[in-house]
Amino acid sequence: MEKPQEEFREIKAALREEIREFISSQHSRLGNLSNWDNEGLLAMDQIFAFFCADAVIRLRGLVEEQNLKWLTLYEEALDFAAQPNIDILARGYVETHDAKSIRGLIIAHLDRAATLGEFNKRVESLRIGNKVINYIHGESKGFVGPLLK
Repeated sequence: MEKPQEEFREIKAALREEIREFISSQHSRLGNLSNWDNEGLLAMDQIFAFFCADAVIRLRGLVEEQNLKWLTLYEEALDFAAQPNIDILARGYVETHDAKSIRGLIIAHLDRAATLGEFNKRVESLRIGNKVINYIHGESKGFVGPLLK
C-alpha cells in the first residue's frame, strides 16, 4: 500500500476520533439553545455556515496552486458548509499541517450542528414540521453523520 494513502487514512481516523471526543464531551459553547429566540438562532446558524465556508477557502488558499479556480473553491466551500466532508478536512490537514485551523473548523461545524438541531426541533414541533424537515434533509444522514463515516 502506498504511504500517502495510509497516512491519509490515519489522519481521517484521527479526525473522526477528535470529532467523537468533542461530541461525547457534549461540546457546546452556546449554552442552552432552547432559550434563544428564533431570529438569534437562525443568525448564529448562518454565521457558523459562513465560518465553515470561510475556513475552507482560507485553508485551500494556503496551498499555492497555479491554476486555483476561485469559483470552484467558493462552490466547494459552500458545499462543505452545507454538508461536511471528512476527506476535505483530512486533505486540508495534509496540505497545510495546520491542526489548529482544522480543529476550529470542526468546532464550528459542531456548533452549527447544535443550532441546526435546535432549529429542527422547533420546526418539528409545528403541525407540518416533520414533513418540512424530511423535505429539507432528503436522504441526508444529518449534519455530523458524514464526518464520522
